[in-house]
Amino acid sequence: MATTPTFPELVYNTKWQVPPKVINSAEELAALDPTEWTTIPPPTAPPPPTFPLVYYDVNVPPIVVDSAEDLKTLDTTRYKRLQLSEAVVTAAQANITAGS
Repeated sequence: MATTPTFPELVYNTKWQVPPKVINSAEELAALDPTEWTTIPPPTAPPPPTFPLVYYDVNVPPIVVDSAEDLKTLDTTRYKRLQLSEAVVTAAQANITAGS
């Protein structure tokens, strides 16, 4: 369980299929069997993106973003990230550069 829980705390059972419990005090937490009950771990932050990235909008050609500074200038409400492997993005950037 968490070393310094804040209450209310949500715990779930690792042994039985029962709904999670909301714990409101240290006494309630201490009364649970620690081999059966554990806290839900906080979500981990996603890893930072590796550049280049490709963003698209339906009506315009895709945009290759080379750095975090370029990404800050992009309107992400309009452009969405195209999920491609890094090898495909690098090859696309090479084709765009060669054609210029």
